[in-house]
Amino acid sequence: DHPMLNHRVSVTEGILAEEAADRLRMFARALRIREARSTKLRDR
Repeated sequence: DHPMLNHRVSVTEGILAEEAADRLRMFARALRIREARSTKLRDR
């Protein structure tokens, strides 16, 4: 929170934590898969 800004954000720990963790895991997995495919194509 910065006093010069006209909004306030309240944060509650744990809300949607599991869903956020799942999204991050899926994102990281997709990056690893994309990199593996890219490497295989380059090696041909």
